[in-house]
Amino acid sequence: MLDHKTATLVPDERRPNFLPDLFGISRLIIAENMVYAFMEQLSRLDYGGGFWT
Repeated sequence: MLDHKTATLVPDERRPNFLPDLFGISRLIIAENMVYAFMEQLSRLDYGGGFWT
Protein backbone atom coordinates (compact mmCIF):
# COMPACT_ATOMS: atom_id res chain seq x y z
CA MET A 1 0.00 0.00 0.00
CA LEU A 2 1.28 3.49 -0.83
CA ASP A 3 2.00 5.89 1.98
CA HIS A 4 0.31 9.16 1.05
CA LYS A 5 1.91 12.44 2.10
CA THR A 6 0.25 15.81 2.37
CA ALA A 7 2.04 18.70 0.67
CA THR A 8 2.61 21.74 2.82
CA LEU A 9 3.75 25.22 1.89
CA VAL A 10 7.27 26.06 3.05
CA PRO A 11 7.09 29.42 4.86
CA ASP A 12 9.08 32.25 3.23
CA GLU A 13 11.54 32.42 6.13
CA ARG A 14 12.40 28.69 5.69
CA ARG A 15 12.82 28.73 1.89
CA PRO A 16 16.53 29.66 1.80
CA ASN A 17 17.49 26.67 3.97
CA PHE A 18 14.92 24.12 2.77
CA LEU A 19 16.97 22.37 0.06
CA PRO A 20 20.31 22.55 1.94
CA ASP A 21 18.61 21.03 5.01
CA LEU A 22 16.94 18.35 2.90
CA PHE A 23 19.92 17.29 0.77
CA GLY A 24 22.97 18.61 2.62
CA ILE A 25 25.48 21.18 1.44
CA SER A 26 27.69 18.63 -0.35
CA ARG A 27 24.82 17.55 -2.65
CA LEU A 28 22.99 20.88 -2.92
CA ILE A 29 23.95 21.88 -6.48
CA ILE A 30 23.14 18.44 -7.92
CA ALA A 31 19.88 18.12 -5.98
CA GLU A 32 18.77 21.66 -6.81
CA ASN A 33 19.32 21.11 -10.53
CA MET A 34 17.47 17.79 -10.38
CA VAL A 35 14.50 19.31 -8.52
CA TYR A 36 14.22 22.23 -10.96
CA ALA A 37 14.52 19.93 -14.01
CA PHE A 38 11.87 17.61 -12.56
CA MET A 39 9.50 20.52 -11.90
CA GLU A 40 9.96 21.72 -15.47
CA GLN A 41 9.06 18.23 -16.76
CA LEU A 42 5.97 18.01 -14.53
CA SER A 43 4.64 21.45 -15.35
CA ARG A 44 6.03 22.75 -18.64
CA LEU A 45 3.40 25.50 -18.95
CA ASP A 46 3.40 26.69 -15.34
CA TYR A 47 7.03 26.40 -14.22
CA GLY A 48 9.81 28.49 -15.70
CA GLY A 49 12.54 28.13 -13.07
CA GLY A 50 13.32 29.35 -9.60
CA PHE A 51 10.52 30.22 -7.21
CA TRP A 52 7.22 28.30 -7.11
CA THR A 53 4.43 27.52 -4.65
